[in-house]
Amino acid sequence: MSTPAAAPFDETAQADVILRSSDKVDFHVLKVILSLSSIIFRDMFELAGTESSSLSSSSIDSNTNKTVQSTLPVVEISENGDTVDAILRIIYPTTDDCFPTKIPLICAMLEAGRKYELSRVSTIAAQCLSSAANTSPIVVYAIACRYGMDDIVRTAAVATLRLPILQLSSDDEELKRISAHTFVQLLEFRRQCALSASAFAASSNNRILVEFWGNLEHGHTCSNGCSPIKVRSYNSRPRYLTVYIPQWWSTLQQQYSDKLKETMWDEETAKAELIDVMSMQHTCLRCRELSTSNVRRINNFVRFMSEGIQRKRSELLLQFKFGSETHT
Repeated sequence: MSTPAAAPFDETAQADVILRSSDKVDFHVLKVILSLSSIIFRDMFELAGTESSSLSSSSIDSNTNKTVQSTLPVVEISENGDTVDAILRIIYPTTDDCFPTKIPLICAMLEAGRKYELSRVSTIAAQCLSSAANTSPIVVYAIACRYGMDDIVRTAAVATLRLPILQLSSDDEELKRISAHTFVQLLEFRRQCALSASAFAASSNNRILVEFWGNLEHGHTCSNGCSPIKVRSYNSRPRYLTVYIPQWWSTLQQQYSDKLKETMWDEETAKAELIDVMSMQHTCLRCRELSTSNVRRINNFVRFMSEGIQRKRSELLLQFKFGSETHT
């Protein structure tokens, strides 16, 4: 015994065929709409013939709990009710598109889109999968690799950068369906991103030093390790310019560099740490002034770091070759 689908695919719908899902949900639909959307559906209806009409088309009315008989032919398909409902809402011109957030349903839509050659279903499912990368980047990476979705592979790979290495392991079934090589490629991408960010943070040859420390006079000294050191940096023209920076700043840059080998750059954390470190130089008038009245400089530095790390990551992303799977 089957159950009727929710409106607008229940027994009150205008229909000439019933699609029965694998979990015995009956969808009352029009052949012409499905046939125009998919040549596979058209062939199914043509081949079904009298065979489909011999199937039982009785269902239980959800309101009265009574058995309802139908004279419409029934075509059974292997997708479950949630998947059929989602793809029909995309196919039908009178319904709003379905944008699922649950990974299993998205995967089922991807599979149905390929199976029935429903390009719009595949497109919407891909959009939903890409959106899910923020919350489930590892699983999305595995699925995108399996379906050969290169853009989503890259989106998911970048999203994994916020996760500690120990959170990359998962018992999700999708990870079991990709090769070790494909997963190792993700680890290698993360490693190269970390090294790139670390190298950028350690570099003194960047224009932000001119804005942040460009007017620190030669010979400026104080206690607590604020004695300046001389570095060469670019100014805006560009050309090399000699800049003097406090010794503790150089130490801080190296600390950031070491930290970025293990963790992702975070703007708010960096701002708080920088203000805290500068405030600790309480015997140095200049450092104290910078930490209280020149927060703009700190914000500019953090923004510059973020832009630089993102630029390096984008360059790496363009040239990196991720693993791909043969969809099975």
